[in-house]
Amino acid sequence: MKKFRSQIRYDIQTGTFLAWNEFMFLIILIVLIIFTMYNHIFSNPALQNKEITLLDYLCGFFKGMREFSTLDRNQNINIPTEWFFLQVWYYLIIVKYPRADFEERGYQFLIRSGSKRNWWYSKCIWVCVNTLVYYGIIYLTITVAAAFTGNLNLWNVKDIWGLQMNLLSPMQLIITLFVIPVLFAIASGLLEMFLSFLWNPLVAVIIMLTVCVASAYWDNPLLPGNYTMLLRNSWLFPNCNISMEFGCIYAILIGFVSAVGGYHYFYRQDILKKE
Repeated sequence: MKKFRSQIRYDIQTGTFLAWNEFMFLIILIVLIIFTMYNHIFSNPALQNKEITLLDYLCGFFKGMREFSTLDRNQNINIPTEWFFLQVWYYLIIVKYPRADFEERGYQFLIRSGSKRNWWYSKCIWVCVNTLVYYGIIYLTITVAAAFTGNLNLWNVKDIWGLQMNLLSPMQLIITLFVIPVLFAIASGLLEMFLSFLWNPLVAVIIMLTVCVASAYWDNPLLPGNYTMLLRNSWLFPNCNISMEFGCIYAILIGFVSAVGGYHYFYRQDILKKE
């Protein structure tokens, strides 16, 4: 257990704290998106007299898009940039460290961690910690922006995006904006780490981005990205196929299968060949 804790500390220090520049870029990205969002909102004469709230900003990042319909010739093919950029940068951050640590140090990790089991599950914990840091930065940056450009009211929305967030109970609101995105990010991160060992980091990123783009255009319960888009939320739009209750179970299932399945695959790898 002592070596396991030591491995966790090592992963967080090396894979999170020493990667501070990646999180700085995330902050810059969020600020640029908020600036664009703010200008877009107040360039609309109908919204110029409305005070934008924290909830409005959060909804702007997670609103996503409606399902693409091949029958609607007037529908533009536009992936929601706010939602998409957050997914892409997350995938790029998560995919790098676990495989790089393995390839650069080889069997040395066995001395530090004590076993393959400790090493792999420490990386799983690192994915969870990195995800919490990632989304913590997102929420904190948006909160600061709301304090400077609007107000910090989390329970009041001007319905700028036409989402009818007032239909949600406080608990549903918390699950929708805070629980579901983090759960699916952790699940996706664990799956991506597994894929990076099954093939390589490039293939893992391509697969995750393909699923992400597919989620934007198909309202399919098996595509994880659907659950993180407000415009697909069955609590807001009852005709949608995306159930938040099922989503919570689905995310946990993906994460569990990826962590356990990844460990059994990793356990069979020959570490000495990496030296």
